Amino acid sequence: MGIVSGIVIFCCTWWLVFFMIMSQGFETDTAPMAGTPKSAPKKFCFRERFYRVSKITCVIYVILDLLIRFDCLQWMLN
Repeated sequence: MGIVSGIVIFCCTWWLVFFMIMSQGFETDTAPMAGTPKSAPKKFCFRERFYRVSKITCVIYVILDLLIRFDCLQWMLN
């Protein structure tokens, strides 16, 4: 796998994991301020979610990279 394809796979995997984890652990405010939607979270910490998504993506990327390097995906598909 080349550098460009590795970056593309990492970015696509990061976004997939981000969208899967994005809605987990939200608590909505029972009495939101005026102008705030009722579905808005009480506390949204993007930094924590960013680090969590990045860690999970790194693990998935290493596994995918090893599967691609050692031709395990071709073996499993045949």
